[in-house]
Parts: sequence; structure tokens; C-alpha cells
Amino acid sequence: MLRIQLLVFIYLCLFCLGVQAQNNPAVTYGSHFDLQGARYLPSKLGEGYERVTINLGNTYAWFGNNLTNAAEIEEIFAGNLTSEQANQRIVDKLGELNQINRVGFGLYVQPIGVAIKFGKQKHRYSMRNPTELCQPEDVYQERFTVSFDVNERVEGNLFLSKNLAQFAWQGNKQFAGQTVDLGNFGGSGFWQREIAIGFAAPIPIKKQKIGFDKTKLGPSPIQLRVGGRIKVIQGMIAFRTSRFSGNITTAADGSSIGFDVDYRLNAAVPYDRLNANNEPVLDAQEPASPLTVRGRGLGVDVGATVTLEEKVSLSASLLDIGMVRYRNQVLNYTVKDNFTFEGIPFTLGLGNNNTTNNSQSFVDSLTNRFTPTPTQEAFNMPLPMRVALQFAYRVPARDWKGRRFDLHQFFATYTQGIVELGTATRRPSFQLGYNLNLFTIANIGLATSFGGHNAFAMTGYLSLRAGPIRLGVGSNALTYLVSKENTTGADIAFNLGIAW
Repeated sequence: MLRIQLLVFIYLCLFCLGVQAQNNPAVTYGSHFDLQGARYLPSKLGEGYERVTINLGNTYAWFGNNLTNAAEIEEIFAGNLTSEQANQRIVDKLGELNQINRVGFGLYVQPIGVAIKFGKQKHRYSMRNPTELCQPEDVYQERFTVSFDVNERVEGNLFLSKNLAQFAWQGNKQFAGQTVDLGNFGGSGFWQREIAIGFAAPIPIKKQKIGFDKTKLGPSPIQLRVGGRIKVIQGMIAFRTSRFSGNITTAADGSSIGFDVDYRLNAAVPYDRLNANNEPVLDAQEPASPLTVRGRGLGVDVGATVTLEEKVSLSASLLDIGMVRYRNQVLNYTVKDNFTFEGIPFTLGLGNNNTTNNSQSFVDSLTNRFTPTPTQEAFNMPLPMRVALQFAYRVPARDWKGRRFDLHQFFATYTQGIVELGTATRRPSFQLGYNLNLFTIANIGLATSFGGHNAFAMTGYLSLRAGPIRLGVGSNALTYLVSKENTTGADIAFNLGIAW
């Protein structure tokens, strides 16, 4: 029974802890929530006709991995396998792993966000009403849009090598007489509060000459829009492995196992005090508050969009430029050591039931060697910086007021992480999307993504407008219906706001 519980725990960890997506299709492709979309494309802010936008309680949660999928989960837990068969299936799966494997998680909540568009009234003659050709109508022309929003942001990831996963599950028997590189192992996670000020504006471009004599000026076929966000960041909780390398050497007869490791772990976490040995202690009577600000920093997002003939556009953005410095309740663990244990059994590993007193003693000794007395120096943690490029093709139409809107939109988005941190990964992500905009009342969309933290994902979303109220939901649960083998995570988005 204990073995079955352990199998369930390990596999649920591998499946449930992961980063699913690098952008939220419901807000990056839809037209109802450009304030949310500005998190990914800062130049998207203020694209609609609304002069005031207020978002309330918007949430986006996601997870995924490249270790396992829904089909394998069902095979193990719904396929009537015995514990031995389930263990063998996991052993087989570990043998199929990549050299670098990722898992992670994320949650984004925006309690409040406000955007205000500033513009000017411009007179023009209308062709929509022939009886009023001599009477100009007022047209509102944007000068710039500004925004203010507060965001709670939780992200994390973990990466480990194939060799390390096999050693953790099966022990060192399989490596008898070998020196095995444990590969890269580590991860990062944080809870940050962002207080952001955003800006976006159209940039005037020289108008084209029209008419037979080319003396009249008409609208420029090229439009440029720029945007950016400045974020004051409060670091609530954080951890990261700033370095890790190591190898293990197992004697051919199993008489010894040697470790050569070099790692550093930085953390800013709640603890109440340090004891006489300079170790963190939790106090049940006066526990530390998780709401304590443990670090402060700054972040910047910048982006631009070029539109040709109001149909084709190319957007580029550089996101999360900056870092957070943690000074409060900081712990730093550093190990650079070469040590050998004698008389170690071959059967040590999570996937074995015969954990003896000797092997338990080995685990205790190993834990002590890997968790030395921490230090409290401040450390810097970069933001999950990444680059996003988006191509869009739009089919325009007019609403009953004669205002232009995009009836059909086709998107292709490329995201590339600069660092391995949080939602950012150096494994690029490519996404294709389509959005149907029904007279700005309803947005219906579908997106498929490849790469990044997942093999494949399919997302559907819907948003509705009733007067000033906007409501939207989205999820990539469609992936499960299309292909269980490619279902390596899930996400869900909820958006609520008012705009006029």
C-alpha cells in the first residue's frame, strides 16, 4: 500500500507541476481585454475604441511538463496495473526521458487594472449619410493611452536530467562500475507583487500623396504604435539554484558510492528566527508572515507594432527586463564537496521497498552533507526575460456606427526565453491562433501551440460584451479531447471588466 501511495505522489508531482503556456491567447488575440494583453504585447494597450477600461479580478492559471502525459497517467492509475507493473512502467518511462526535463507551475491574478485613453476631437465629412454631406461629424483621435494595474504573480519551474531521475527512483545498482554525470538540476520559483504603469501611443508617419497630381495628402499606409510598462516589484517569496553540477561513482562490487557536487541555493522564505547554529527555526507561537516583503526591484516591458494597410501587422516585445534584490529572511546554501560513502546497498532508491537501516543512515548523512549551515547574504534574482514576435492578418469590417473592427484575425506568435526562469524557457514556443469578432459583441477563438514547456496544446476561448461589461473564459482543455498523448498540462483564464 505504501508503494502505491508513493507511486501516486511521485507521478502526480511530475504531471501537475509545470508551466503550460508562455502567453494567454484569450487576451492576446481577443479584442475585449487589451489591458491584459499589454502584459505580453505592450503596444496592444488602447487598441479598442473604449476611452476608459477597468479590469476586476482577472486570473490566469497554468501548468504542464515534458515528462509525462494524460494517456500515461490513465494507463497507470486506470489501467488495473499491479504495483509491480506500475513501477516497471515508470522505470520504462524514465528510460525514455530527455536529457533535460522540465516541470513548473504558474498563477497570475490582477485584482485591479485601469486604462484611460486621451485624445482629441477631429472634424471630418461623412459619406455614410448623403443628406448631411455638408455637416462634418466629430471623430475621436487617440493621442496616447496610460494604465495602472496591480498584479500578483506566482511562477516556478524545475528541471532535472535523465540520470538524476533514474538514480532517485532506482538507486545506484544500475550504475555499478561507472561514473555518471548527474547533469543539470535546479529550479526557481517566486511570488511577486507588481505595481505597473503602462503607456502606448500611435506614432505619426508621413502621409502619402494621392490624386492625379499627387498634391493631396491621404492616410499613411503604414501605422506605428509603441508601448511599454514600468513595474515596481515587491518580492514576497523566492528560491533558485544559481548553479548545480555533479557526478556519482559506484564501485563495481557496490562497496562504495562517491559524490562530487557543486551547487548553490538561494531562498527568501518565511522563517521566524535563527537558532544558535544559525539555522532557520519556525515558531508556532509567533509564526512569520508570508505577506512580508523580502525583496524589491524594477521591471520593464517594451514593444511596438507596425501595421500595413490596416490588415497586416507585426508586433515585437521584450518582456521582464530587470531583477529583484532579496535582503530580508534570506538563506543561502552552498556545497562544493567530494565525498565517499562505504558499504552502500545497490537497492537504494525511491522505487524500492527494502529501505534498510543502513540505507536510511546513508540518506540522513547525505542530507546533512547537502544542507550545510546557511548564510544570510542578499542575492539578486532576474526576471523571466523573453522575446515575443507576433504576425497578424486581419479582415476588417464596419459596425452599425461606421467604426472599423476586425471581423477575422489570424495570428502567428513566436516566444523565446532569454533565461530559464519561471515562465521563460530557452526552448522556443510557436503558436497559431484565430479570432472571430462578431461586431465587438462576442469574441470566439482557437489557438494551438508547439514547444516551450509543452509538446502541444490547443486552447479555446470566448468573451462577451453586454454594454460596458466584458466577461471572458478560456482553457486548453481541448488538447485532451484531441490527443491524450499530447496532453501535458492545462490552463484556465477568467477575465472580467467594464469599459466605455
